[in-house]
Amino acid sequence: MQRQEKEGNYDFVIEATDSSGNIATYEKTLRIKPLYHITMDKPLDLSKKTPNGLKVIYWESSDTRVASINDNGVVSGKRVGNATISAVTTNGTKLYWEVEVGFTWWQIFLIFTGIGVFMLPFWMVPESIN
Repeated sequence: MQRQEKEGNYDFVIEATDSSGNIATYEKTLRIKPLYHITMDKPLDLSKKTPNGLKVIYWESSDTRVASINDNGVVSGKRVGNATISAVTTNGTKLYWEVEVGFTWWQIFLIFTGIGVFMLPFWMVPESIN
């Protein structure tokens, strides 16, 4: 498991001046969600990743074909891909995590030794292939 970005809200302001001196301003807030890399054989317990010990009352995965989450906040990888896990806490706060499910070491071994993707069950093959 590896965290890729620092989470939080970031405000950006871009100003541009044309040759006549006119100024154009663009403002944008960007929300960065934590990103976790998991494999199909190693679940991730997101209940331990909630800020300030908030208690979660509802968990959901944006794509249950890629990653599922149980009532205890444990994410399981189902196939290679990305999913957003969302949660609602007792005080109404909404939390989000990005999960990227990748191949396990033995799946990579099968692919690179010539045994190939055709030996993998269909749920382990990336969507771009099947």
